[in-house]
Amino acid sequence: MIFHRLLILVILILLSYINNSFAEITWAQKNIPAKDMMYRSLICADNSNCYCLTAMQGYTGVLKSENPQRLWRSKLNEFYTKVDTFPRPKYSKAYEIAAPFNGHVFLASDRGMIRRTKDDFKTMDTVRLILHEEWEEENLYASGIRHISMVDTNYGVASTSKQMFFTRDGWNTFDSIPGPLEHKPDGYIMALGLGAGNPLYMIDSNNFLLYVKFYHNPSQFVFISKSGIAKTSNRGKSWDFFTLCDNDTHEQPVYYVIRFDFVNDKIGWAVGSGRIGNDSSYVYKTTDGGLNWKVQLAYSDPFVFELNNLFFRDSLHGFVLGRIGKILSTYDGGETWNDENPNMSSEWSHGKSLMSGDFAGDIPMLSCLDDGIFVGTYNTSSVDYQDGGFGLYPNPASDYITISIPEINPTVNRRVDGLVDKVQIFDMLGIEVISTPSAALTPTGEGNLRIDVSHLPAGVYFIRIGSYFDKFIKMER
Repeated sequence: MIFHRLLILVILILLSYINNSFAEITWAQKNIPAKDMMYRSLICADNSNCYCLTAMQGYTGVLKSENPQRLWRSKLNEFYTKVDTFPRPKYSKAYEIAAPFNGHVFLASDRGMIRRTKDDFKTMDTVRLILHEEWEEENLYASGIRHISMVDTNYGVASTSKQMFFTRDGWNTFDSIPGPLEHKPDGYIMALGLGAGNPLYMIDSNNFLLYVKFYHNPSQFVFISKSGIAKTSNRGKSWDFFTLCDNDTHEQPVYYVIRFDFVNDKIGWAVGSGRIGNDSSYVYKTTDGGLNWKVQLAYSDPFVFELNNLFFRDSLHGFVLGRIGKILSTYDGGETWNDENPNMSSEWSHGKSLMSGDFAGDIPMLSCLDDGIFVGTYNTSSVDYQDGGFGLYPNPASDYITISIPEINPTVNRRVDGLVDKVQIFDMLGIEVISTPSAALTPTGEGNLRIDVSHLPAGVYFIRIGSYFDKFIKMER
């Protein structure tokens, strides 16, 4: 019995290396890019309604899709100016978007403002977190609300590079949070987040985290910094700090974090890159709500520059994006990663500047800086064995998988040559989770058999049909 289990496990491991493209994805453009328009952050409020923040020659815009497979429509198109003039401009430049619920959208904007709508842009209003007297006139960047994260329509956090704010009522009122000053070395300056990405994430109404850098210049040619992930569990009253990089000790390789994503209050990921001039990028994972992190992926590619975004559907399925067209996928929570680019044209691999992504239900979506919005479709897995002719679909599956086995006698629901007497399904440890005599399978037509997998936990599974093996992804319902 033990030998049989080991043999099965060896076969499954070999199969996982040999057949690594079982869930190839085709990406289709879902809008016609407007000239000079830049497509930036993409976020989905639910399984159907998604928003994309855009910018074009002094305009801030928001596109929306109420069906991922249809075209996107403009919901907002406002002119802004980068110069503070009097009378002051009515609108402002938006840096980041949050959409915790369909129709409720918040825009982190310059001049210390958050713009918001509760009725899907039929009306909008502005909340000023920083008064005009506190602006840095010569440096509007420092006064801009660069990052925002909303756990629902009430609780949220936002930050400039120097200040952090917390709300309990959708920004009707808010409090200023000093940040993790207890971890700031003497003589250092604290910087919150970065100019790129959204390295600020709210897990729930009490827990949130952000990327922080402490730095100082002891002389003209010396720059010393310490950076890491700060986590609070009491709305900023106290902080834990996980060091990513220290000039003196070189404790970790990551110089900055670009984005976080969590699937529950414990499991989350962060993507970041090394120092400027270093082509290495890293994906970190936490299983304790952001207190501790471990490297899951160290990636280096001089043609990609850096991995700059990630998004997960659940604890197993997710994507990491590279700035110059790189897409990596995982179906086991980041333990292994698949390079999606070999299945794409060279034009995609070297011409798409990927900015952001999210899941609309099971459907992955991407925003490309100059090329618009793309929607991914999982290709059906169908493996033709040299003398078997088996097929397996859909892949991924949430309720049922259908097996196509030619030469089945529909009267007795059994293969004529008798090679298939049962179908076995194994998990990643080689443990049998389903064993179904072929005669008991549900016929869906001549040569097709169907197996109910709805009760299986999400993950990667292997299927044995006689002497043949294949694998499939079980997704959450």
